[in-house]
Amino acid sequence: MVPSSSNTAEKTDPNSLRPGGHLVDLILAAQNDGRPVWQLEDVVIPRLKQVAYGPQQRGDYALVTPAEEAWNARGRPFLRPQLAAVLDCQSVDSFQQLLAKPSARIQARHLSAAAFHDVLGWPLAGKPGVPFTETIAHHLGLDGGRRSASQAVESGRELWRKLAAWPWWPLGRLGYIRGPLPEEWWMLPYVSANFDAWRDPQAFVLAQSKVRWPSPDRNAA
Repeated sequence: MVPSSSNTAEKTDPNSLRPGGHLVDLILAAQNDGRPVWQLEDVVIPRLKQVAYGPQQRGDYALVTPAEEAWNARGRPFLRPQLAAVLDCQSVDSFQQLLAKPSARIQARHLSAAAFHDVLGWPLAGKPGVPFTETIAHHLGLDGGRRSASQAVESGRELWRKLAAWPWWPLGRLGYIRGPLPEEWWMLPYVSANFDAWRDPQAFVLAQSKVRWPSPDRNAA
């Protein structure tokens, strides 16, 4: 059941979450307002310190703290320490310096592939009207072209999900990490709700109290 609300001032238009320049501008504006981020190369990624979780019995979302998965099944950090420091803006290393470190290179490339594809909107490989230099395959120097780029993006999405990053954390909750994402995934209510929860948690909580849910269908079986 989908809620309706007369109060849309606090909500982000899901169309504006389409990968590309407008989405980047929204993220940068929120970063300037002090919202937490991960940063890799020139891409800023929303870091979900609180996530929309629900719907609850009242019909709205609660804000809860997600678990950033720090350890793998063997009890070791799943993210290379050098890469973690760069993402958390605690290192002066550049992305190119990171690629020179074999232990962090693969994870860095995969994270970059997912970020450039799902946030910047870069295609996997050659596409009419798109400069070849603005493709995942060229950016990462992948000889396998589209297939290799697709595999890198998929692996990167899983890493970002473990870091509780948007949009991959909510997409993961919906079961959309492995394989192609749905068309217009940014229009999914749970995805846009989590962007709003990151962008302005106080406004998001206030908006929940104004959500009107349709009355149950008494004729339903």
